[in-house]
Amino acid sequence: MPSPARRGGSQQHAPAITAAALALRFALVAVASIIDAYKPLGLRYTDVDYDVLKDGARAMVQGGSPFQRATYRYSPLVSYPLLLDVKTGLPLAKLLFCLMDVLLGDAMGQLASHRGASSHVRLLWLFNPISIVLCTRGSWDAVSVYLVLKALLSKRAPVQAGLLLGLATHLRLYPVIYAAPFLYNLCFEARRRITWGRALAFGLAFASGLLGPTLYAYHTYGNVYVEEALLFHLRRADHRHSFSVFWLPIYLSRALQDSRLNLLLKLAPFAAHVVLQAASLVALKDDIDKCALAQTLLFVAANKVCTAQYFLWWLPLLLVVVDDWRLILRPLRNWVLSCGLWLVVAYGLEFRGLPVHMLLWGCSLLFFRANVDLLISAVSSPPPEAKAPPQVRVSSIVEETDSWTDDGDTDEDVDDEDPGEASGFSLKL
Repeated sequence: MPSPARRGGSQQHAPAITAAALALRFALVAVASIIDAYKPLGLRYTDVDYDVLKDGARAMVQGGSPFQRATYRYSPLVSYPLLLDVKTGLPLAKLLFCLMDVLLGDAMGQLASHRGASSHVRLLWLFNPISIVLCTRGSWDAVSVYLVLKALLSKRAPVQAGLLLGLATHLRLYPVIYAAPFLYNLCFEARRRITWGRALAFGLAFASGLLGPTLYAYHTYGNVYVEEALLFHLRRADHRHSFSVFWLPIYLSRALQDSRLNLLLKLAPFAAHVVLQAASLVALKDDIDKCALAQTLLFVAANKVCTAQYFLWWLPLLLVVVDDWRLILRPLRNWVLSCGLWLVVAYGLEFRGLPVHMLLWGCSLLFFRANVDLLISAVSSPPPEAKAPPQVRVSSIVEETDSWTDDGDTDEDVDDEDPGEASGFSLKL
């Protein structure tokens, strides 16, 4: 646990750090506009998905539907910030996405502090080149992840948590997986009695946060919204540009005439999701933050479509949950290496036309294994508050006594510690 002096120093410099992170992103947005205008080497900096959102916003300004733009698969709410881009010709929505990315870093620091870990984890995000590049290219994923983290911070306020999680689910369907651990923790929060009232309040708030904007979008745009923004993601089966272990079976199924086998291949990913999500809930039901990490990482790794963009969904949770990074350095290294190996082989298949389908599928299996190993290492470490106190040499008892008093740690605190919590946790999949 950080000392009061360190916490005070961190809080004192927090506004300056936040301003620096935001200024860095804004400056890169300006540079991106220059790159997009001159296109050195024939490349643009802005992500193509941002162009899709902007085209959807342009159609809305003209009185049409954002779904007039081919490949628009999002909630209409996502294009609302880009109305400013269309009207002013400036990338103002990018600035908003950058602001949300910085707020996400602040939420990570708050959640880490609530877990008894150092809030300096926010620095890993605020100055993380991955997050900086993504938001300045026009990715809006920080918005949905921010809502999820704020819901975790509000887990003792069921109405607020439900509204936040419901809105996040409307924007990105995957946050619906968090509803079960929230309901469990609210029902058994006291661990002595079932508190149905709080769970009911969460359920009603979640339904309101989800159905409110969903019904608005349906009322405004009709069945095309349901087809493109909802059902498309349930039916989507992309055998290209995907780390998924299912890409090769999906690719081969295109030549199959057996409808039963095709149906089996379509149901297999959903069955895998059900099993993995249930296992995560059972194993980590008492730590909702670790449960959310496990659910998200496994959802991404076992999805029919798995792209690098999806890693942003679980990376903030990983940074928050892991207190001792030495425990995951090796699995994290293996994860990076397996990802790089997949990219090298995929380049040969995609751009060179090499017949390396089986080799690439083997890389996908290896990458899935790396995800599982990383998850096990991340959730197996005990939380910071459950760790045993450091051993104190007899010769330094007098000097250390003052620091114990300043930090508020006493012998009574150690004696009152739950031995079950101090023993840690090991997840077996």
